[in-house]
Amino acid sequence: MKSKISILIIVILAFSSCLRDNIVWDSENVDYRSWKLAAPIAKIHIPLYETMKKELDFDDLFVNEKGVICIRYTQTENIEWDNEKIGIRGYEKNWMIPYVAHSGSVNTNTSFKMPLMTYQYDSYVKIAELSTGKINFTLITVPGGLSGNIIITIPKLTKDGKAFTETISLSSVGTLNYPIAGYMLETDDNHDLEVEFSINASGTTSGIVNIHFEVTKMDVSYLSGYFGKVEYNEEYEINFDFFDEFNFNGTFGFREIKMDTKATNRAGLPMEVKADLFFTDEIGLNKKLNLSPPFKFDMSGAAKTGDNVTPSVNTFSTMLPEIEFENGKYPTKLKFEFNGTTNPNGNPDTDVNFIVKNNNESLANVDFTLTVPLYIKVEEFSRMDIMDFDYNDIISDYEDFSTSVKSMSINLAIANNLPFEITLAATAIDDFGKHVEQILHPTHVTKGTQNISIPIIQYQLEKFKSEDVKNIIFHTTAKTANGGYVEVKEDFFLDIDVSMRFEAEILNLF
Repeated sequence: MKSKISILIIVILAFSSCLRDNIVWDSENVDYRSWKLAAPIAKIHIPLYETMKKELDFDDLFVNEKGVICIRYTQTENIEWDNEKIGIRGYEKNWMIPYVAHSGSVNTNTSFKMPLMTYQYDSYVKIAELSTGKINFTLITVPGGLSGNIIITIPKLTKDGKAFTETISLSSVGTLNYPIAGYMLETDDNHDLEVEFSINASGTTSGIVNIHFEVTKMDVSYLSGYFGKVEYNEEYEINFDFFDEFNFNGTFGFREIKMDTKATNRAGLPMEVKADLFFTDEIGLNKKLNLSPPFKFDMSGAAKTGDNVTPSVNTFSTMLPEIEFENGKYPTKLKFEFNGTTNPNGNPDTDVNFIVKNNNESLANVDFTLTVPLYIKVEEFSRMDIMDFDYNDIISDYEDFSTSVKSMSINLAIANNLPFEITLAATAIDDFGKHVEQILHPTHVTKGTQNISIPIIQYQLEKFKSEDVKNIIFHTTAKTANGGYVEVKEDFFLDIDVSMRFEAEILNLF
């Protein structure tokens, strides 16, 4: 546009130069002519489907079967394996091993029961494949005159088919450590692990060997048993950037938002899942949704056949209630306050749970999908589009330009196919955003096509120059008619083509 305007400036400058050179013109016979220039400036889109896809940053924008524009938000959250709740408790005990000497030798066999439980009441361990853990063994007291070895054997703690066995000298001091990663353990019918001790030594008197036996906390790659009622309280969030993208003001309402939830349970562990939902922001908004039906469902446990685990998949869908947000109090997130309970109706006498731990250390994952159809109520949608309009740059430094222009106008060609009541206004501002001149007062935009011409008169041009106008802001406001809801469909649009027109009386020099 500037190159075309420069042609006009050059012609006007030539006329101005002649005046400065004191050339005398016979005004009765001077040939003047009108110089007209029209140039496009910008095209403004109120962002609907195609322009939304191009200009906005929604990850998943689509059109449903009714032709309504929809925005889909998705989030996956994991319910993590918590070793402090389901892992095997450590075990620590001082054991007294009595022995009797016969003919100068001691050969004694003794066994103890080590109960294995998880961290919940009424829990037990049946089978475990250990990924970490160790046995600590300390000889506290050994009667004098006794020399030889003590042998520890745990028949149901095996690795590669061989039971855990260690031979320890009765003269050993300090704590001895034996890693048990890679071992598998299996408890008896009472959910105990039997630990056997044999003393093969020489001695002349009977006595007691006092030992300290400890199994540290064990992490597992597989665990079966009964894990009790474990409570999980988590908080999950879905980013909700709708208002960031659309820059609304005023009251805004949604209708028919659908939430779909799919829970995949990889543990042989039934769960009850409940959640409260809130629309929130970073500055205190916490608007609870009263769902009907409430967010609550039972997750059955996964099934295990041999080494194969078949996860259970459970779904829950609900329609969110109609919800409205007041001016400035718009959400940025959808928050889930999640509560899960394992074995909600469990029976430790009959139920068996299991967990397989692999690269994914979650018990379950929950996939949330929020589908937002643009079925909306808009009390006031305000949009500002800034158009570059550096007036002094346009006229450069040619002072005669502003007095030579006979007329100037900004022309708007509007194509309106929106289901809203729309008002348009325009304001010239300086480089600091200061209001210089309102050039278009609020004007109703009719449905269909419409042309609006904004005349810029002489005193306004002088003001544009003296106050250094840099931009023109177009203020678009919209609302749904009669405070009702409308469906925003794929074929809705609002386009504003902006152009400028200059007309000046200049000397015909050519």
